[in-house]
Amino acid sequence: MLEDVTAMLAQANLPVRFWGRCLATQVKVWNCLPTASLPDKTPFEAWFGRKPDLSRFRVFGCTAYVFVQKDKRKKLESHMQKCIFVRYPPDYSAWTFYNPVTKQFIISECAEFDERVFPGLSTTETTPNAQLRLLETPASQPAPPNSISLPIAPEDSDATQMLPSHPNTLPTPPVANSNPPSPAASSAPAPFLDLPPPP
Repeated sequence: MLEDVTAMLAQANLPVRFWGRCLATQVKVWNCLPTASLPDKTPFEAWFGRKPDLSRFRVFGCTAYVFVQKDKRKKLESHMQKCIFVRYPPDYSAWTFYNPVTKQFIISECAEFDERVFPGLSTTETTPNAQLRLLETPASQPAPPNSISLPIAPEDSDATQMLPSHPNTLPTPPVANSNPPSPAASSAPAPFLDLPPPP
């Protein structure tokens, strides 16, 4: 699951502080996909007794133009603001967006999406060193190989309550090179975080 979240954050060019929202989005999507343990239903169908509405699904981190209500804008101001899609809010038939200009999160049900464009955030907010500091594991709890310890952001604390109670039985999408060369064979830095190889 963390591999998928890491890939989604990398594609969206968003910093690790968005991991909770990314995880919540991933869980929402997974709950609407078939699994090996439920051959004729999705987890959503098994729980709610109806098929999920997939018409509101969008690509995490894509550009969205969110409608601004008349009472929230001046006469000659734009009626749309450029944002980044970051989540499906619980208990709403809407989307959550991040406005990088105002640095605020917005919940809206009225937006236009460009799912081919991932604006991300400025490079100063997504530098590998800044992300590495957020991902460091405390020395008292060594992490197993190929794992990442993520901090729980207060604004995303509800994401952990949305974890599925069933194990993931879906195959992980193939990557371009499923057998990466050994660290000795390649001097290229590791993708995304430039972490040194495990001992």
